[in-house]
Amino acid sequence: MVMLLFLLRLVSGTLPRKWADWWPFFILGATNQAIPFGLVAWGQVYIEGGLASILLSIMPLFTALLAYWFTDDERLTVAKLIGIGLGLGGIVLLIGPDALAGVGKNLAAQLAIVLAALLYAIGAVYIRKVYPLQPPGLSTWALRLRITAAQFITSALLLLPFSLWYDAPWTLRPTWAVMGHMLFLGVGVTLLATLVYFYLIEELGAGTASYTIYLIPVAGVLLGIIILDERLTSQMVLALGMILSGVFVANRG
Repeated sequence: MVMLLFLLRLVSGTLPRKWADWWPFFILGATNQAIPFGLVAWGQVYIEGGLASILLSIMPLFTALLAYWFTDDERLTVAKLIGIGLGLGGIVLLIGPDALAGVGKNLAAQLAIVLAALLYAIGAVYIRKVYPLQPPGLSTWALRLRITAAQFITSALLLLPFSLWYDAPWTLRPTWAVMGHMLFLGVGVTLLATLVYFYLIEELGAGTASYTIYLIPVAGVLLGIIILDERLTSQMVLALGMILSGVFVANRG
């Protein structure tokens, strides 16, 4: 949050000044961060991470459907549906079909993950409605950082009561190592990734940007091979080929 406000100040950007101007960001913070974060965290307590990843991968399908219904320039094409199917199939193959054996067990947790995927899709489409509501004349980065910072602030406010109730943060004593990991996750993984994601939504549309969820396991496999010396199997190669083919087909043209 501190880094976001610093960057916003650096580009001479401002946060909303009127209470009425904050409401779109509360909707965005709830659908794009606060509620799905909580649902995924709760759901993964009861189901395996592999199944949770597969269920979250439904998000591009939700996004494509919502973008088709609620935007004027994003069409639902056969290529998109084929691409989504290839990407989802590649995720299942990469994680392992055995992960699907848990379907039907702990149904509430599984529905929580699916609901999180739907909320992410709603947030991706809704952000396109937020851009035109911002003051005219803002520079490109002032606009992006304003939307990003306001979303993070509102999602933090929405999560604060639950943090105070469940975590009792005043009792926590994080080490410097933990603080370093939190800084990396907050600035590197969350902030920069969010800025890139919003840029893709702005430039390419919500449906196209949602396919980035399929690239997460690709990066995970490659980093595992490079950093952790993990073995690349033929199943992984086939799965990665399906995922990348899905992204290509969905974005073709």
